[in-house]
Amino acid sequence: MNTDVHKFELPRFEELPDNGLYLQQVVDYLKECLKDFPDIQISQSRITNYVKRDILDNPENKLYYRYHIAQLLFLFVAKNVLDQKHLRESLAIQDDSYTLDVAYNYFVAELSNVTQFVFGYKKQLEEVGTEHTTQKEMFRNLLMAFAYREYLSNYFEHFAEQ
Repeated sequence: MNTDVHKFELPRFEELPDNGLYLQQVVDYLKECLKDFPDIQISQSRITNYVKRDILDNPENKLYYRYHIAQLLFLFVAKNVLDQKHLRESLAIQDDSYTLDVAYNYFVAELSNVTQFVFGYKKQLEEVGTEHTTQKEMFRNLLMAFAYREYLSNYFEHFAEQ
């Protein structure tokens, strides 16, 4: 099993680079952030497709900023569970419910929470945030589905090595 998952935590919104990154720099940054999940396929073409399909805002003069990177980290995790239509809808739900920094920081905390639970590093899930909404429940379930998928992939990869 992937033993680094217990240490996994994405950077908080304030820690994301906001100096403008070119596409390849964004790919490299995302790969580093999500290195504990090797099944996540990050590529320039996938990011470009998100822009073309209006799932992600256009870069500004070919540069991607903090808000782009926050959305991309969410998209690359959620893509393993949702189709493109639902990716777009989930971002719209996020936009309608919270500011990007609040939504992203919730995503970071909840992803760490559910990943540690699913991989057996916690005995129970913690309550993240103070509100109890159907949107929040949907996002937790999305992240749970992602974490269980990663756990099973990790398990079978490890099992095949034995």
